[in-house]
Amino acid sequence: MDENKKNAVVEKFLNGDVNKDGKVNIADVTALVDALLNYQEKLKKFDHNADGKVNIGDLTTIIDKLLSGDGDVKVTDLTDLIDYLLSAENSIKEYDIDGNGEFNTDDVKALINQILNA
Repeated sequence: MDENKKNAVVEKFLNGDVNKDGKVNIADVTALVDALLNYQEKLKKFDHNADGKVNIGDLTTIIDKLLSGDGDVKVTDLTDLIDYLLSAENSIKEYDIDGNGEFNTDDVKALINQILNA
């Protein structure tokens, strides 16, 4: 296996290397906190049913509001949510440090513990 392919494989599986520099350190904690803040801001925008997640339930909530004539939502809210749900940006896999399928402050704690225990 040539060196480039080997590095690509190692980089792909280096859990915690949020900034993709080949190391897990405090810079990754900073990048993870920044990503978490951006993620939480997007949750506020797209979490129409206020369950703390962005998923198909929010789509249903928007459709219900549209059908009931609720002036709070527009068709563009629906299309924006669909775009977000389909986007690669919605993927939290690279930030899910503790592997529980969610992206939250527990991932920051897991990353800090990983660095301290290295």
